[in-house]
Amino acid sequence: MNIKKSLKAKLLLIISLLVTIPLTISLIITGLSISTEGLESAEDMNEAQSTIIRQSIQTVIEQNVKALHSFATSPYIRDYIMGERDESSQARLLEQLKDINSSLDNGAGNSIAVSGPDGMQIIRTSGKCVDVSARDYFKEAMAGNTFVSDIIVSASSGTRIAVFSVPVYDEDGKTTIGIVQRNYDLGDFHNIIAAEVTEDRQEIVIVDRMGDV
Repeated sequence: MNIKKSLKAKLLLIISLLVTIPLTISLIITGLSISTEGLESAEDMNEAQSTIIRQSIQTVIEQNVKALHSFATSPYIRDYIMGERDESSQARLLEQLKDINSSLDNGAGNSIAVSGPDGMQIIRTSGKCVDVSARDYFKEAMAGNTFVSDIIVSASSGTRIAVFSVPVYDEDGKTTIGIVQRNYDLGDFHNIIAAEVTEDRQEIVIVDRMGDV
């Protein structure tokens, strides 16, 4: 009788294990599958958001650089840098620079300035003209390169900016005689990334080539 009970108990245990183990494994696999799908979905969303932000920032840079290049090729700015400076030419150039700021439509405080070959600014839409000869964006543009600076803290406003700079060439199209620069308030980038935040705890950051946020 005891033998029958023992066998029955073992049989029930075996049946229980046969049912429980596959069920447990199934639940684990299902949980892992759901977790993996959730991670993949989150990664896909992050990638899509990154692409949108990258394209938006690239568009801003291209618009600024294109506008500066267009101005830099004007014979009026070349003559002004070379020394033909009177009130009439200054007023005409300032009007053109203000029109560029207005057309870009991303902050009246984003000043545009022109510097001569010594690095001293000679005309500027707002603020005082300063010596930028030690700045990388001046050196790069004088070397004939279109350049976007790392993060700079503006001495006049205290805001974080990036500077777009392009060369101005002499009539030969080869000799660099100055630069045109535009200070860009990086607060505008905050608006771009804020528009892509979809969750309360989601955080999106932009870093420059030096790794600064």
